[in-house]
Amino acid sequence: MVTKGEIINNYEIKFIDSEDYYTTNYRAKKESESFLLEIVNSELIINEELFFKRKNLINKKINSLNVKGLPHLVEYFNSSVEGEILKIYSYKYFPGEILSERINREKLLEYEAKNIFIEVVNIISSLHSLKSPIIKVDLNSDFIKVRETKTGFDVEVSNFNNSYIEQFIIDDFSHINNLWFVAPEVFENKVVVQSDIYSLGVLMIDLLIGI
Repeated sequence: MVTKGEIINNYEIKFIDSEDYYTTNYRAKKESESFLLEIVNSELIINEELFFKRKNLINKKINSLNVKGLPHLVEYFNSSVEGEILKIYSYKYFPGEILSERINREKLLEYEAKNIFIEVVNIISSLHSLKSPIIKVDLNSDFIKVRETKTGFDVEVSNFNNSYIEQFIIDDFSHINNLWFVAPEVFENKVVVQSDIYSLGVLMIDLLIGI
């Protein structure tokens, strides 16, 4: 895999997150702007072609929405490091704190929880309003970043690796990091927009009392 300090297409890689089943996340700086590089090791993916095809379609649909709070794909390219085929997605970096860490650090006030929840609902609603809806599936506080402002919170929902779109389905859930947020029907491949409503309900509980 890529290493800290390595240069790829003029990006200097700086390790920020631990490796999970599908991806390793790095922060990289290019000139004066910050981006998030998502490095995907294809060898870890059960169905490589299906995974990347679905991911590229989701990225295309999200970018076309141009909705605040969704990750904006800045650059995409293929690469090869030590014989491993990598696809690198460069997202514009959203400065903020991971919501789960914010909840663990300090209990949210009710109005803070409400403001964050409304922002997340609006983002998910924009995905569901598409002609072919994007269903987040694994919406949880680990994949939400928040930044406090004078008027409330800026919110971003990230990580759409497990999302459903059109005919694409996932038949392995071993990589989902928090099963508490996933609707029961998802594990039977019966995924509908209401599956995200279930996740939103669990998220509200997490915001108010923690899970």
